[in-house]
Amino acid sequence: VPTAPPETGKERIREQGEALIPAEAFRAGCEELLATLRAEFPDFVLSNKMQMMDVEMRLENDGGLKYVDRKRSYAMILVVKQVGSPNMFDSQLIAVSRRFDREGWLAQAREILTAHRTLLPMPEGKTARVIDNAGGGNALQGFGILDSALSGREYLAGTSLFRDKLGQRLFDPRVTLTYDVTGTEWLAQDDVFFDKEGTTLPDDRATFIENGVLKNCVTNKKYAAQLGLTPTGGARGDYDSAPALGLVSFLLDSTGETLEQLTAGRECIFPLIASGGDWTDAGDYATPVQCAYLFRDGKLVGRLPEFNLSVKLNELFGKDFVGVSADRFFGERRLVFHGTVQ
Repeated sequence: VPTAPPETGKERIREQGEALIPAEAFRAGCEELLATLRAEFPDFVLSNKMQMMDVEMRLENDGGLKYVDRKRSYAMILVVKQVGSPNMFDSQLIAVSRRFDREGWLAQAREILTAHRTLLPMPEGKTARVIDNAGGGNALQGFGILDSALSGREYLAGTSLFRDKLGQRLFDPRVTLTYDVTGTEWLAQDDVFFDKEGTTLPDDRATFIENGVLKNCVTNKKYAAQLGLTPTGGARGDYDSAPALGLVSFLLDSTGETLEQLTAGRECIFPLIASGGDWTDAGDYATPVQCAYLFRDGKLVGRLPEFNLSVKLNELFGKDFVGVSADRFFGERRLVFHGTVQ
């Protein structure tokens, strides 16, 4: 299989996160957290896992290339079922951090479980202000339409939603979309600073949409050369396979306001579980939302009934775009937008 020549004579070793705490200390801390939740919320059953991870990815060859990316992190991934509920599960508690943040995880769990006890009516109107994470989260399925719209392969074939629009304005000038492998925004295990071809990014970031303008596509070396662009670290593959163009994780840059400023004292919808939705090739999206909460004055105040959420890509990043927070809620920057609910 023809592939680009390998990188040679380069070395970089990156370690993120302090040494993990002893396993016994981690287990004891988890048991203490769970015991507190069982005592305070006997009307809920929690299951699944809490884990600490030490993950190392390496790319080395006989030409002197040595890239090593090592990440240490802790995760709470709990499934929530309310006692007496007919559902298999009702909510979830998910948090990832560089240190074992028992108190932070406990505060997040308390807020979600307390809010879940109170069922509130949906905000009035067909359009509501919605809060998701800056990477598209569950509610928008990770901006899945952009996987094809920004693919260098699709752009060359003329099948991209953004075909022939490089250098043109697509969205609100406050919209900047990147692939960020600095490790400061994402804690994902697979977002390492190099791809399978040994491509690295300036400042560990690639920008695809800058101030609303289409600047780049997701490429490996092959498609970057054909497009006359710089590779954006899109080569993927198993350790023993030829690298091929794959997917990257998109992230919206902050627009500078806090979440409090973006919500402006309004009641907002905070979707937590949205499964079954999809994007059309034209950029329309709809999904059922199985679990969501009402967000008011900086916190979750109650659970909302199930509903359907829909958006259009050009409106999501156009007239319906409110902004992306500079601060974090439950550990993540938040996208605020207007969505259609029913």
